[in-house]
Amino acid sequence: MRVPEHCTADAGMFFDGHPAELALYEALFRRMDGAFPEGTVKVQKSQISFYGRHLFAAASLPVRRRKDWPKMCLMVTVGLPYRLDSPRVWWRPRSRIPAAGPTMSW
Repeated sequence: MRVPEHCTADAGMFFDGHPAELALYEALFRRMDGAFPEGTVKVQKSQISFYGRHLFAAASLPVRRRKDWPKMCLMVTVGLPYRLDSPRVWWRPRSRIPAAGPTMSW
């Protein structure tokens, strides 16, 4: 995966004070790197984005938590061309994007 020189430091700052979530992100990054070696990563204010030709996934810290979520978790949003039926995935409809992807919490 193509990673800008400052990306590792930026990811460390993104997860400042959240070491467990940083470990989850590092595991996610390794999987993304293996699956999408030509992809790129961009650390932004509210999420870390994964790009191919287009944005296909993002990792973020939850701003609001559901009661049944663990105290430490990482939100991973992926765009898929189909519905993924899994108890770990729920759908958040998007009115502007017809083929919206699921939102995943691991």
